[in-house]
Amino acid sequence: MTVSRNILEKFFNSLAFKIGIIIVIVEVLIFLAIGIYYTKHFSSQLEGAVEQQIKTPGILINQGVLKYDAIEDKEILANLIEAKILDGMVLGLNSRIFYSINTDYSGNSIAELESVNFPEGFVDFSINKPKLEYEPTPQGTYLHCLSPLFTLDGKTPRFFVYLKLDTSWIDEEKDKLALSFTISSFISVLLTSVLIFVFFDYFIFSKLISLTTSFRDIVVDLYATTIDEKIVQSKDEIGDLAKSFKSMAEKLKRTTTSIDNLNDEILIRKETEERLIIAEENYRKQFEGALDAIFVIDEHSNIIIECNPAASSLLQRSKEEIINQPQHIIYPPSE
Repeated sequence: MTVSRNILEKFFNSLAFKIGIIIVIVEVLIFLAIGIYYTKHFSSQLEGAVEQQIKTPGILINQGVLKYDAIEDKEILANLIEAKILDGMVLGLNSRIFYSINTDYSGNSIAELESVNFPEGFVDFSINKPKLEYEPTPQGTYLHCLSPLFTLDGKTPRFFVYLKLDTSWIDEEKDKLALSFTISSFISVLLTSVLIFVFFDYFIFSKLISLTTSFRDIVVDLYATTIDEKIVQSKDEIGDLAKSFKSMAEKLKRTTTSIDNLNDEILIRKETEERLIIAEENYRKQFEGALDAIFVIDEHSNIIIECNPAASSLLQRSKEEIINQPQHIIYPPSE
């Protein structure tokens, strides 16, 4: 359990994982932005097509291509409009229904029919261009359209074409598009992430791991440390790093060698000094313990600079009295 935890912790702390997370996040954000844009664009195109179709009967009637009673013909309307038609009628300025898909409505006023429901404030006989309004309901989204039918002057509305469509299928198409885009985005992110990771591993991570291993080897054995020449020859930042590391390792080896040589020299000097101290101590013992009088005289000034106890006994003077005296004090006056 501890080993698995350590492996996971090492993986989550690795540079590969951090870079991979950044790449995935960036890809997800990009695909999300693209998905939102194209979903809205696709939706607006669908809505624009449906809105154009629902206006078509009114346009054709104004052009004289269709008659007013064409509103009663479901087959004609179905050829003009792809969406499901829920209601359709020709209204007069007095709100009376002259023609309707539901023939039972003909001759009645819209106020008299409880089954005919318009969005609040939608019916407006003062308009001179088609009026559209979407109505979201628990059963789905409906599109209402009220188009004016003009007299011969083309300016004064005399009748109005009302159509009601079920546009829930647009929401279904949006959901299908969103699902399709989500699946394709997930596959794209997965594949691109794998490809990017493979390329990163080959060109970057493997080189960095090799350099990291070389760094660790310095601690264990500096002289056994080697760097892959392929990495050193790379013409990128990692190659520059490898060159710098190789140069540093070589300088460190030379410095370490110099330090080792210096340590050896210091050791030799220390041993020499120790031998000199021992020799000096032996000399001192022999000098002080000699039975013969020994004087040390400066050859230039002929001044006594050292003497042993036997010399003091010979001259019957203390060592302090003899030091710094001329050498002739050694000889008897008769001489």
